Amino acid sequence: MKIKKVELKYFKFHQDLTINFNGKNVLIYGENGTGKSSIYEALYSNFYHQKRLDKGIDIQETYRNRNFITNDLEINIDFDNEKFLNRNSQELSPFDILNVENLSGKTPLSKYMLIEPSIYFANEKILNRIVKENFYIALNETLFEHFPQMKSKYTSENENHHFKRYSQFNNLEILKKKIIEKSGDDAHKIRDEFEKIIKSENELLQFVFDTEFPTNEINKIINGYFSENLKISFEITPAQSGNSEVLEFYPPIIKIKIDDINCNGKLSQHYNEAKLKLIGVAIYFALAKKYEDKSDNFKLLVLDDFLTSLDMSNRKLIMKYILEEFKDYQKLILTHNLQFFNMTRKMINLDNEEKEQWEVKKLFVYNNQAFLYDKDVSYLKDANDSLKRGDEHSAGNFIRKEFERIVTEFEQLLELGRVEDLQNMIDALKSTDKHYIYSHKLINSFYKKIEEILDNNQSDEIKLNRIKSAFKPLNQTEISFIDKIENEDGTISKDNIQSIIKRGEFYKNFILNSTSHDDSNAEIYKAECENAIKILKYINLIINNLKGTKYE
Repeated sequence: MKIKKVELKYFKFHQDLTINFNGKNVLIYGENGTGKSSIYEALYSNFYHQKRLDKGIDIQETYRNRNFITNDLEINIDFDNEKFLNRNSQELSPFDILNVENLSGKTPLSKYMLIEPSIYFANEKILNRIVKENFYIALNETLFEHFPQMKSKYTSENENHHFKRYSQFNNLEILKKKIIEKSGDDAHKIRDEFEKIIKSENELLQFVFDTEFPTNEINKIINGYFSENLKISFEITPAQSGNSEVLEFYPPIIKIKIDDINCNGKLSQHYNEAKLKLIGVAIYFALAKKYEDKSDNFKLLVLDDFLTSLDMSNRKLIMKYILEEFKDYQKLILTHNLQFFNMTRKMINLDNEEKEQWEVKKLFVYNNQAFLYDKDVSYLKDANDSLKRGDEHSAGNFIRKEFERIVTEFEQLLELGRVEDLQNMIDALKSTDKHYIYSHKLINSFYKKIEEILDNNQSDEIKLNRIKSAFKPLNQTEISFIDKIENEDGTISKDNIQSIIKRGEFYKNFILNSTSHDDSNAEIYKAECENAIKILKYINLIINNLKGTKYE
């Protein structure tokens, strides 16, 4: 079973968005502000429905689109076997699709193990919470939600092999009454029994941690897959009862230690954010593999901007691990980092078989609504079809949508920085500023070269010559917006990039705007739409040229 299609209606950022999975994995790039994380939250709210209910989260109130407060949100997930998982406001149906159909039978029949579906979600917040100062808090607040098997007595054949301890200490008055019923109301006996219960719970926690927690697997991932020369361990300070006459309970403290160095749990004061992120990722994935359903049932891995603070070399190692170890999972990876998006796409394309298993898409915003497109999508055909029907108004809307899509392509290709108003991006393209293909990679390389030159003991003259040479890679990838455009037939256009962008802006301002704001009185001329389509075809040629071998 695989996801075929997801539809979001009035959910957070989105008014109406359809994501076609087609039974494949999906990689989506979208700048901050395009509704990327809303896709993650929508799937999370459906697949982790019971966990949301357990937290008392009002789905409708929390996630509905604030611009359409009278409309109920919808999240419709269609699978390729005719099954579905649809949400209308608070209701989810059919809820039982999230359950593994049968519990794994054991002998004798009274013994059985709980099998949870292998559905995992992770983003930066979740991974950061894992390396909290007290790992016991990370267990209770984060990991038990994502890996409920950890706290279930039916996860193992031994019902004591689970982590959900100390729950009886949530209400000390009730616990005290139970002790009195069993041992009488003598204060010393109550204290002794209370201490025995804590001691027993502490021993069980240590036992389960030693026997069930995948510490060795975590270190194998860190050392083998992530190529980091460090080893983590866990140090448990047992729960305490306090010294006052009143019964008190202080939960255990679990500290992550790196290479047996005691940081008093304050890892962030001793190790950089990247090291901690690698540890968090390794812990999460080791638990996912430990508790995964080993059958051929539906498996899903959804990751949203989960590798921030890591350099590209570490991101590549982690993606390699995911592609190798989660092959039988349907994967959705969302990112706002263009370099990570391009790197992942290249890794996917290296393997022809893997390439066929992925849909690669980009988000852009048109008229305050997000749209997904891939490299083969253009709205010009829709515009032409509308013109043939005599519907200039619809043609104008498709033309503007194509114009915004193209400018978004420029923004990503030139790495102008972030999602901005369309006019700001156009102004950047028209400016006299220098623009470079994949500037982020170039500037990083340039910075490292200059740093190495300045740290060298060579003479100033040699340093100056080396600095001049360091500019050559930049000059080779600089885009000249006064370059002439090569037509499809090989002839050279009289127009240059900058003049075409200016002409495109003219059509945007004086022709397309009126068609996109429901002004039915605006007179739209067929010839003007046809001219706008020609300009957009030229701009597409520019993008194809920039993506070609001339600059790469």
